[in-house]
Amino acid sequence: MTKRKIRIYPDPILKIVVNKVEKIDDNVRKIVKKMFKAMEEEDGIGLAANQMGFNMRIIVAKIPESPSYVFINPEIIEKEGEDIMEEGCLSFPGVSVNIVRASKIKVKGLNLDGKEIEQVFDGLIARVIQHEVDHLNGITIVDYLSPQEFLKFQRYFETILKEGVEKKGGL
Repeated sequence: MTKRKIRIYPDPILKIVVNKVEKIDDNVRKIVKKMFKAMEEEDGIGLAANQMGFNMRIIVAKIPESPSYVFINPEIIEKEGEDIMEEGCLSFPGVSVNIVRASKIKVKGLNLDGKEIEQVFDGLIARVIQHEVDHLNGITIVDYLSPQEFLKFQRYFETILKEGVEKKGGL
């Protein structure tokens, strides 16, 4: 078994608003490749750069039967509708939380060539992108819990970390 590359709660980088990418260069492209590789190895469908320890506004996403997506400095500029769904997270192995999110979004950002792009998403990929943009803003799935639910989560997660339970998959 290889060492996990994904940062696990309570790593402090998961709680900060990360920096904008000022220049898209070979280093940024290498980081994106590493992100896709780590996401695939962990059976994830989305990943934010800070989940790998990079203080950069980059997200990647890939759900089954769809293309891969990369957004640098992403912004959600429109939201429509809402639905609730259980979400997991690679930074919280074994944990899932019901979260209300927009069912349709419009995202603006840069691609790997530095070109500004805008795209509309709905369904699961819209949820994944919202989840990853949350990460870039220091927001995690447990921030959606009530205080009572958060206390239960803390006890449960401490047990998971002590016992070394590893569960792959998540956003």
